[in-house]
Amino acid sequence: MILKTNEYLKPTISLLIAVLLVFVSCLHSSYENVRLIKQADSVFFYPDQNAPREPMPLNISALLAHSGGRWGVLYYVPYRETGLSAINRTIITCALYMAVIDEDLNRFTEKPALVYREEGNYTVDFAGTDEGLYVSYVTRDNRIVCLEYEAACPERAKHKYEISDAGGVVSAGGSYSAMPLAVYRKELYALAVKNGLGIIRIARDGSRTDLPLFHGSGKKSVIKSADLLVDESGIHAGWAEMEQGKGGTASFFYSFCDHQTKKIDTRQIPVKGDSPHTLNVVLVKMNSRVVMMVQYGNEMWMVKSTGGPSIKAHAEKLSVIGTGKYPPVAGCACSDDECLVIFHKVDGAYIYSSRSGLKRSTSPGYIKRTYCHGAKCIQFNSEKGIVPLE
Repeated sequence: MILKTNEYLKPTISLLIAVLLVFVSCLHSSYENVRLIKQADSVFFYPDQNAPREPMPLNISALLAHSGGRWGVLYYVPYRETGLSAINRTIITCALYMAVIDEDLNRFTEKPALVYREEGNYTVDFAGTDEGLYVSYVTRDNRIVCLEYEAACPERAKHKYEISDAGGVVSAGGSYSAMPLAVYRKELYALAVKNGLGIIRIARDGSRTDLPLFHGSGKKSVIKSADLLVDESGIHAGWAEMEQGKGGTASFFYSFCDHQTKKIDTRQIPVKGDSPHTLNVVLVKMNSRVVMMVQYGNEMWMVKSTGGPSIKAHAEKLSVIGTGKYPPVAGCACSDDECLVIFHKVDGAYIYSSRSGLKRSTSPGYIKRTYCHGAKCIQFNSEKGIVPLE
């Protein structure tokens, strides 16, 4: 009799276990339960606490852009596995979320949109133009996907670009974007290294054009950092090369390609530094002028160029940011009338202005990212989130 009862209960118990497992799984969200909260003068991001993996708030980073009178913020959020499968190894899922905030940091996307998630780390980029915001990432099957969003309607992408061979695209090294990508008149440009350094252009219909190659030192060297900017004057590229072998030297280059003639002019930039272990190049606009910010070890330089068919580049030393052999990458940004260098010392953050010199930042925490548009600058701060740069 007891045996018969146990046999009768077996399917019932199995059903209860199945229902319990479904109920427990329903307690987890799909990494979408995130939100922005206004806190005094800042906008703070909260990750999904009910995701299948645990968020790592101290490791959250953000890329910043501007479009249509709004700031765009792309959050890169790692979530780690904490179960038995994570013993003796780290398993993470990284999710991308996009939010839009008005220039005064008052109105914003309360629920940022989940753009992409994938197990492990991957390369991302973020850019803004008058037409929209552009999110780029490298997929596991080695494609670069670029999604176009309207700043006024960031919930869903309106267009998608793809580059099939992401391995041919240069890594930007320490620069603000992880890949040297640019968008101009709704065409995607990428700085690529394959049989030489050149440009890939992806049109809106998906067609691909490989533009002529740039020329650097001509030596056996490795590109350590690079950036790309495209505007109405042409295509601007800047990069740092490190000569291979013991005692190799670092070289910096600026190159310009005309939209019509496709003629390329390249100049080596005569800058000096104290450590080849940190090389960084960032191209930004200061009003209508393209500026190349260069970090060579602990020394920061600002390079102003005329562009056009005959390049004239003037390098100006801005600041010394430290004395160490392995200095961290400094932040860079330019408003309409000045370029800024953001770096940290033991006693806090410092901001060097090309117009007014060095000052101590009043912001608490660590300034992780800075971006300027017009006369306004914002930061992504480790303690306060998105706040004005001060």
